[in-house]
Amino acid sequence: MKIIDKIKLIIRNIKLVNGFDRHIIFFNIIILSIGTATPFVNTYFSKYLTLFLSNESTPIYLTIGLIFIFLFAIAIIQILETLLYSETQKRNIKFHHNLNLSINFKCNRSTYMHILDKDFMDKKELAQTACNSGKHIALTNDIFNIIRNIVVISGMTYNLRMFPYIVFVALFVVVVGNVVTSIYTKKANYQMDVFESQFRIKTSYVRGVVNDSKYAKDIRVFGMEDSLADKMNKYDLEARQQIKKHYNSLFKKNVLVEVSAFIFNCVVYLSIGYAFLVEKSMQLSDFVFLIGVVSSVHSAFNGLTDNIISANSDLVYIKDYFSFIDLDSEIDQTDIEKCEDEIDIIKNIKFDNVSFMYPGTNEWALKKFSFNFEINNAYMIVGKNGAGKSTLIKLLLRLYDNYDGEILINGINIRSIDYSSYIKKISVVFQDYSLFSMPIKENIVPDGSVPDIMKVNKIFSLLSLMEKIESLSDKSESLLFRQFDKKGVELSGGEMQKLAIARGLYKDALISIFDEPTSSLDIYSEQNVLEVINSTKKNRIIIFTTHRLSMKNVASQIIVLDNGQICECGSPNELLANKGAYYELFSAQAEGFQSRDK
Repeated sequence: MKIIDKIKLIIRNIKLVNGFDRHIIFFNIIILSIGTATPFVNTYFSKYLTLFLSNESTPIYLTIGLIFIFLFAIAIIQILETLLYSETQKRNIKFHHNLNLSINFKCNRSTYMHILDKDFMDKKELAQTACNSGKHIALTNDIFNIIRNIVVISGMTYNLRMFPYIVFVALFVVVVGNVVTSIYTKKANYQMDVFESQFRIKTSYVRGVVNDSKYAKDIRVFGMEDSLADKMNKYDLEARQQIKKHYNSLFKKNVLVEVSAFIFNCVVYLSIGYAFLVEKSMQLSDFVFLIGVVSSVHSAFNGLTDNIISANSDLVYIKDYFSFIDLDSEIDQTDIEKCEDEIDIIKNIKFDNVSFMYPGTNEWALKKFSFNFEINNAYMIVGKNGAGKSTLIKLLLRLYDNYDGEILINGINIRSIDYSSYIKKISVVFQDYSLFSMPIKENIVPDGSVPDIMKVNKIFSLLSLMEKIESLSDKSESLLFRQFDKKGVELSGGEMQKLAIARGLYKDALISIFDEPTSSLDIYSEQNVLEVINSTKKNRIIIFTTHRLSMKNVASQIIVLDNGQICECGSPNELLANKGAYYELFSAQAEGFQSRDK
């Protein structure tokens, strides 16, 4: 990284810290002032106190008064530093909370395609490591400490003119040794953090599986307890070996630092002691003063080199954070049209020659797909696994935008419509729907708005859920699952799917999408749910994807996909009469039911 780039990154980081909480910088300036003055006060006070004590004519009350003033000043400074430290820590916690929110916000605003991308998530982990390790505040502190140490060295160096050259040689050797050791240490620490960020992904997943109740049945039925424990032991062994190697290496380097510091102190004390005891070229006060000066300069030089190297190390983390934040991962909103008026009612959805392949693959998931979905109709999309049904839905939801061709709403390309206003017009019930460990009503209305309880209860009644909800102790306020409360509610698979459908129906959308919406329902519940959904198609476009061809009675038209292309489409009766691909699928499924009945 070039020096100019480092300076820009430092300035950007200070602006970031100041933007979240400007008091952090203010408190650092006060701490800087105190820290800069302290070595000078201590050194000169020690000199003059020794001078007073060695002078027999000095009144005792003057000496005691001087000591009292010094101790009182130290007490005040320590109290002030404690208050500043306490306040700074509280604000640092708030800052790190906001920093975490910025990473979460970035993820939430990024496209679905990026969330599934390993490189994106690796960069997110590195940004999270920078955040969790406090590098933003550490860099700010390092910059202020660099300024402090430069001032101390500049102010104290003049007093070193009477020392023999060997002291300066010893100081140079110690500083160079510290520089080399610090560079190695910071580099090793960063490599360790990178290892831990990758390690955390693996272990978090395995721990999540072990601790998540939804995996509990599979773990026990398939005897996965030992294999999962073996994985954790393997990861743990790998981590312990890496940590042991890391700290053994650091220990050797730290021993070298301590030995060099010991040699330096010997040289300094012998030089000053010789001048004081043998040559008698200085007074006791000068002896004490010079010891303080050397100690301050030595400490400042070590601090300066460590701060500079630490700042360089921090910059690597800060760069990781900003590299993630600066990623162009959000939906492209350039040149958008505010089409609120145009999409108050959606008359049609047109797929025009749309082709798409998933990132990292070279096979078309959809290929030159063209179709026009009209208002007041329900469409059923069928086909074998991998035919392109779910892909079509993902493109309509703009989970992926990197496709060829156009998808048009009322003749307007969906890429040119403001995403937030567009997505409000669509509701979807995914096959792999998610319910959250929150109250039931918040699962129905998860966007934080106040639920319309009458509307919620009406939907529960239509889906035959009301009796179940009323039987719960807290009704729709009941918490789903038991992660946070042992009184949490565990529902059956069919009941949870109905909740997901209720969430889709609650949203007053102009496009309603149901991806295998009845996979967990019995035949009677399925019929009831389909009737409810079908009754809502006025002024809407409803799209089903399914393998259960018994749902044909709710569809105005059926689209049969094969290898990402339409192989036939038409009304259910037309397709059965044609005896084509749909007829074959329907017959095979019907034959399967008949075989089971026998």
